[in-house]
Amino acid sequence: MSSGATARAFALAIPLVLVFGSLFVAADAVFEGLVRDAVDLGALPSHALIALGWAWLAAGLLRFALGPTERRALEPARRLGRIEVAVALGALDALFLAFVLVQLRYLFGGQEHVVATAGLTYAEYARRGFFELVAVAALVVPLLLAGDALVHHAARRIFRALALVLLALLAVVMASALERMRLYTAEYGLTELRLYTTGFMAWLGLLAAWSLVTVFRERRVWFAPGAAAAAFGIVLALNVVNPDALIARTNLDRHLTRRKELDVLYLGDLSADAAPTIARRLDVLAAGDRRYLEQRLARFDAPGDWRTSNWSRRRARGYASSARAANR
Repeated sequence: MSSGATARAFALAIPLVLVFGSLFVAADAVFEGLVRDAVDLGALPSHALIALGWAWLAAGLLRFALGPTERRALEPARRLGRIEVAVALGALDALFLAFVLVQLRYLFGGQEHVVATAGLTYAEYARRGFFELVAVAALVVPLLLAGDALVHHAARRIFRALALVLLALLAVVMASALERMRLYTAEYGLTELRLYTTGFMAWLGLLAAWSLVTVFRERRVWFAPGAAAAAFGIVLALNVVNPDALIARTNLDRHLTRRKELDVLYLGDLSADAAPTIARRLDVLAAGDRRYLEQRLARFDAPGDWRTSNWSRRRARGYASSARAANR
């Protein structure tokens, strides 16, 4: 084991562990507590990370200023050997496994376990960390694609094995994120950001699965077209489900069946696509909520510019008029 390969391995592993570890710490209170108990260094990690970033930038500027002026094209040869792959991906797998074990305790322990262990309500637990876990999923796929492009042929087998383990652990992380979103929506309602972020995570899941079929089976040429097709498919599915109508229906049903608070201000700002769903439920809402939503629906009655005219607005105009007449 050469000292150069070992140094390169740790140079790859440490930034990866710091980046993904920071996201996991931000995503989960219990995992954060475990990390703080295990490594209580105060402000040292943040200061070291800042110093490392500036040192990397300074080194790059010095290399550019003092290095040879002759530029060589990057060699297409794969450069990551067994040691670099084993240390970097092995450390990342260990980090993901530690986080997954914490999540499994939640999944099998239920609400009481979360409240007792994290010191949070179930709603607060669900609210914390979803977007950090989305960021984790968004970083893993390009990381593995870049690694597969750079790994040496002799290290490809160990890279593929560790990458498969990482993707399996990523599937559990994504399942945890989706469960958090389900709890989050049940407690706080659905919004465009939460819906579109969930759609983005679904696309990331498709990319991870598609990479197994293409990149890891030496069919890289098919990855990009499949990724684009998956993106178009997710966008098409979102258009079919009609996001604003889905948001209005989810929040109204949550309010009427579970007696959860209704955010009428957000509901009133939804587009014309939500008007039929809102109009059909006006008669069962409280008087104040009903009057406010009637006023918001009335904006679709005003004739708009021909450039903004569409089928949804024309349909909303009819629903707004009917709802106002029915509730007089």
